[in-house]
Amino acid sequence: MSKGKNKIFAIFSVFVIFISIIMNISYEYDNVVTTHYKQYYEEMDDDKDFIQRVTSIYNGYINNGSIINLNVFLATIVISETTGDISTSEISNQDIHTIFKCMNTDPDVANYSVIGYNEEAFRKNIKANWLTKGKFGKVTKGYSEEALDLIVDDIFTQVEVYNVLYGENENSTSSGGTCTYKVENQRYSNIKIQLLNCEGNTPVSGEELIDFETYITGVVYQEVGNTETETMKAQAVAARSYALRRPDRMGGAFGIGFENSSEGTILSLRSCTLDQAFCNPDKGCWSNVAGGQTSSSSTYANCTIHSGEDKTKNWSRSALAEDSEIRTAVQETYGQVAVDSNGNVVYTPYISTNQNRWNSMAKQGKDYFEILKKEYPEIATIKSDCTSGANTELAKEALTWKQTDSRWGSQLIGSNTIAQVGCMVTATAIQIARSGTELKVSDFNPGVFVSTVKSNGGFSGNNFNVDASTWASIAPNFKLGGMVEFSASDSNTTKLNKMASLISQGYYVIARVYHPGQHWVAVTDVKNGQAVMADPGSNSTNLCQKYSCSTITRMYYFKAE
Repeated sequence: MSKGKNKIFAIFSVFVIFISIIMNISYEYDNVVTTHYKQYYEEMDDDKDFIQRVTSIYNGYINNGSIINLNVFLATIVISETTGDISTSEISNQDIHTIFKCMNTDPDVANYSVIGYNEEAFRKNIKANWLTKGKFGKVTKGYSEEALDLIVDDIFTQVEVYNVLYGENENSTSSGGTCTYKVENQRYSNIKIQLLNCEGNTPVSGEELIDFETYITGVVYQEVGNTETETMKAQAVAARSYALRRPDRMGGAFGIGFENSSEGTILSLRSCTLDQAFCNPDKGCWSNVAGGQTSSSSTYANCTIHSGEDKTKNWSRSALAEDSEIRTAVQETYGQVAVDSNGNVVYTPYISTNQNRWNSMAKQGKDYFEILKKEYPEIATIKSDCTSGANTELAKEALTWKQTDSRWGSQLIGSNTIAQVGCMVTATAIQIARSGTELKVSDFNPGVFVSTVKSNGGFSGNNFNVDASTWASIAPNFKLGGMVEFSASDSNTTKLNKMASLISQGYYVIARVYHPGQHWVAVTDVKNGQAVMADPGSNSTNLCQKYSCSTITRMYYFKAE
């Protein structure tokens, strides 16, 4: 192993512990961190001082309401070691502050005491304030902008590894899975929206329950539309927070409130501007009054917004395009809400004057955290508490499963082995493990999965019949949601946005690519215009880089019910 690889491994080992601890901290940071660190301080003499210093500085920012991407910080330290030849003992407290502050939108990072992570800003700031300064700057002296950009790219290549292995930190934009929200010391999860008529109390006729994230997309679509990106993100966070706090603020009036059911937590809200205006992003919408606007009680009955485009009505809108920037903005804030210093969701009422102010701040370069903090001073931070079961040991192991693994690679499917033709079943097994669904066996892996499917007639020769009934005896609650076919005319953006939309709704996706033969992979995330995957056939995690997005022709999607 080379010197550089040794360094990466050493730093990686230390920070695996650091990340795993820090990502589970909520508000009582200092005591939690100190307690967990005691067990390995003695073995980490070279780095324990550095970790202590980082932890102290990190805690100070978080307690001040900052949003920090720890995976980005970790990757920057690794690149500083390997490319800048800087040991952790040479990284001062001021250097730690500098790296954290480079996450802000404002390039004058020294003026910040509160951080709101923004990747585009970080890419610019880290070059100007770290890669070209101090000891690192001596290494890169005379480097071109292109060379510096490659170093930044190396940082984010490293970030992708950490994101796949450990997921994002609590304030990240990671999508997918079940989210839990703390509202007045009650906790709610698996939320679906029931739309009420504008005058309240009765459900809108013909409306199905709507996934919470789909509802938020529809609110952003109707309330602010396709505008400044940070405005749309601010609206998404405000809409979630408002919806969750609306029942206690209304005291149960007009049928607004939470209700437990066999389908999860039902949140009933009026489908007009008396609560939030919602236009179904997948079906379009109509109303007898433009945009569901309300003016007096006599018009409330006409203000209800209904799903489905209907041009015969007084007002109607079409469905939102799959590659809409609105969908992307909402997906990038998946599950995020504004919370106070006690971790409770903050009530975020708004009207058009607020929205206009958000847009003005966005045009000035403010990010959505800064916008909302300015608008609602009681906000301590913006966070998400979402999980897809990917924090279990099995889920982590599943990300490494390969169809050629000697434990099951020689097992026959039809006339061929899993190693030869088992990419699709392996990808499906990966997603079952990641979902955290109930398993009827104590030792689940692709080999066990194939044996179960075979016994239930789940193969036609070498071909896998994707049908939840064939694995019902092993993972009864992992259901097939559907299948999407892509045509040659579908753009890469369309494909990625469809993946992102499904993942944001809690689905687990497997995708067919060609390389040049047919191959299946498990898609774990979509971010920054790239699809992150767990590949049964390689160690690559970047789908479009490995196989090209243009080769994606079909997707199946599943949900753990």
